[in-house]
Amino acid sequence: MVTKGWRTHPLAVVLAAVSMVYVVGSWTASFLIDFRNVAQLRDAVFVSHFEPPFLWVHLFTEGSPVEILQWFSLGMALVFASVSLGRLQPQGRRRTAITFLVVGLLVMVLEDAGNLRHQVTHYYWLFVEAGADHYGWLRSMTRSVLEVAVYAVVGVVMTLGCGLMVKDKAVPVPVRGFLAAGYVVYFVAALFSATRNVGAWYIHVGNDLLGRLTGSPQWVASVDPMLGGKELGFWFMDYAVEEPLELIGATLLCLAMGSLVRWTPKANDR
Repeated sequence: MVTKGWRTHPLAVVLAAVSMVYVVGSWTASFLIDFRNVAQLRDAVFVSHFEPPFLWVHLFTEGSPVEILQWFSLGMALVFASVSLGRLQPQGRRRTAITFLVVGLLVMVLEDAGNLRHQVTHYYWLFVEAGADHYGWLRSMTRSVLEVAVYAVVGVVMTLGCGLMVKDKAVPVPVRGFLAAGYVVYFVAALFSATRNVGAWYIHVGNDLLGRLTGSPQWVASVDPMLGGKELGFWFMDYAVEEPLELIGATLLCLAMGSLVRWTPKANDR
């Protein structure tokens, strides 16, 4: 397969550039200020004026630029895939593959922007268990099972679409490469999110990472997160690890679909 003349959509390139600058810049700033306390900025500014006193909380929280960029990237990937689908012949494996991708990306947009899995678990407990909060480990396990089920639906659809596309040797290598990489990164982020309540591993791993990065586990343990009653380590994993992973995955998928939309006009000539 010759990819000479291959190129991706410029909007996908711009989104990718902005996203990567934000992720790298935010993590660099967080490392210097939160974990190395450069120029005593953490102590002088964040400890005195912010709760919790970490820059990463404010850079990677829900509704922050990292999540907004995810919405844009997934939304544009959906647009590119839909346009590509409309350009293809009404039959064939390639059209089936892109149809799966369109459906999968649509659900991913709904999930990322509207927390679809949280709605499912919320209404399950509201109607099935009367919204009770005293089930302890059973509630946590049920929540994880329901979230895994939601992710599984998306995963099956995206697996079918990605699998068919990656196997299509006529599709340019960059398209298949971006698609495979985006699928893997998003799969890891989704697996983290879906299992975060199992054994409270987000809390344990997050607290351990924060303790190592700051060099002061005792100080980390003393910080009151003021974020929904969970320990700070949970939010470190949820915000500073999971959100950047999702953005990287969304960026790769956008690049893949942006490349595909530039190639599909030529595909019908073969």
